[in-house]
Amino acid sequence: MTPTNEMGLRECFAIKAEALGYEILKSQAAFPDYLLRAKGVEIKAEAELISGNFLAHKHDAAKCDLIVCWKHTRRVPVTVLEIASGRHYQPNELPFVERKAPLQEEIPGYLEEILKLLEELRNRRWSDAAIGKELGVSGVSVWRWRKGERNCVIPWPSRPQIQQMPYL
Repeated sequence: MTPTNEMGLRECFAIKAEALGYEILKSQAAFPDYLLRAKGVEIKAEAELISGNFLAHKHDAAKCDLIVCWKHTRRVPVTVLEIASGRHYQPNELPFVERKAPLQEEIPGYLEEILKLLEELRNRRWSDAAIGKELGVSGVSVWRWRKGERNCVIPWPSRPQIQQMPYL
């Protein structure tokens, strides 16, 4: 179950709270949303779909001990419990981003595939700007890649994603 709003998150947390080591003592609409108990300690917690909403809603960090969220998206001055992963983050800790880097020996193969893919899209009469837009980078980066520069960032899209791209 993936929640799409704060109420969905609260339902999800109610289901998973015990497994995550929390007992819900009180749930309310006003800030903070929860009074929890964990390891015998009472905790004031705020529920937010994403952790960044805590700052957007201008909540007082001094009146809250924990943010319960589905996804941790930015630094916040309060401890964060990310339900999607079950992971706790310390105050001001950046969200964890898993990067799957290719093995060193696989990199030349990836580069060749990227160059073939870019050439294939160019043969379909795609402009560098259109290719860049679909890959989420600038057209200049695509042009530099085609010209042999390798110090610019090009994400590696999956094959199905490329095949679904519309012709321009």
